[in-house]
This record gives sequence, structure tokens and C-alpha cells, in this order.
Amino acid sequence: MGRPSDRSAPPASLIQQLAELPEVAAASDTSASRSRAVSCALPAEAGAQIERLARRGFTPRWVDLQRDPWILVFATHPDRAFTLFRDQAETTADPALRQLYLG
Repeated sequence: MGRPSDRSAPPASLIQQLAELPEVAAASDTSASRSRAVSCALPAEAGAQIERLARRGFTPRWVDLQRDPWILVFATHPDRAFTLFRDQAETTADPALRQLYLG
């Protein structure tokens, strides 16, 4: 199956390339620093929203589990990513609905 011609496909080693960035390599010893550095792979709105998850009570592990797949979604489906992302962002911003995630 070939690549769609109407959008750019991410490099096969996207995560490896991100890990080799000086900002990421220097920050690899702390999750918070890694979060900020890797979020640069996301559109600004998405990166900021993911960083807000920690302030809303989500664990660092949960934030990482959200960030990494969104990097792939934005890289592989840029035409649909914002719609999907904003839907989830609205859910986690609503205190009542957030409890579905936080338990």
C-alpha cells in the first residue's frame, strides 16, 4: 500500500529523531523536562493542552500516555487530528467529565 499523496508521512524514526534533539537529550533525566521538549513535536495548542493535564490532576504517566499517541496522530492524520484532539480536550476540561478519567 502506497503513501497518500495529499499529505506528508512522518519519518519512520520520528520518535528516535525527537529523542536525538539536543533539548530532549539534555532533558531526558526528568519527565517534566521531557514533556516540554517532546511537546514541541505537537502544534502549540495541543502541546499546551497536554501540559495542562498535569495541573488538572493527571499523573505524569497519564500525561505521557496522552502525548505520545497524539504526536503520531498529528503526524499521520493532520486533516482530522485537531477535531479529535479538541473533542478530548473539552472532555478533560469539564470537571464532571474529567472524573471519568481520574476515577
